[in-house]
Amino acid sequence: MSERTVVVVGPSGRGEGQFALRAATLVAMGGLLLAARGGPGASSTGDLAPYQVRLAELAPGEQRIARELREGLTEAETVRAKEGRWPEVAALAADGVPPFAADPLAPELHWSLVSDGSTLNYLGLSDRGGPSYLLVVQEPEPGNGDPPGTPPDEVHHVLRDGTILHVYACVRDGAPPSASATSKPWLEGWKQIVADAPAKERP
Repeated sequence: MSERTVVVVGPSGRGEGQFALRAATLVAMGGLLLAARGGPGASSTGDLAPYQVRLAELAPGEQRIARELREGLTEAETVRAKEGRWPEVAALAADGVPPFAADPLAPELHWSLVSDGSTLNYLGLSDRGGPSYLLVVQEPEPGNGDPPGTPPDEVHHVLRDGTILHVYACVRDGAPPSASATSKPWLEGWKQIVADAPAKERP
């Protein structure tokens, strides 16, 4: 008669195995969640281009100005859609539009509007050597614009008349090397501020 070895696992042993499996599953799910949210367990810059920075990684004062830039851009786009021209800084300031209006929290920032062809820049310079801010707007050039139906996102803004703009909100330490209008701010040391998924554009 042949002998057979049977391994008997008691109820407590099976429970330990199930517990270990559940724990491993939870750890894996937690890692995936952190990676999806860009949390401490994930690379904070791995999916960004060298010239991009997340809004959440900026100093609180810089985050405030960056949000105001988006608000100011919305107001400027409304004027552009209605009147076919971009509003001057003085007009935006007179209407109380941030960040162009007088700001007691950032009194050292001075804004100007410069343009070159289809490129328009709202530039904010600090007289104390602090961060500078830039809002870049690129109008489509005849015969070279984005195709109709391009979905709007952080970079692509669609006016009511269907015009598709390219826009970038940027920050850099200190003053830029030039106050001339630029369509490629990353070539002058500017960092493009991204809120969520980074734009898929390259210089």
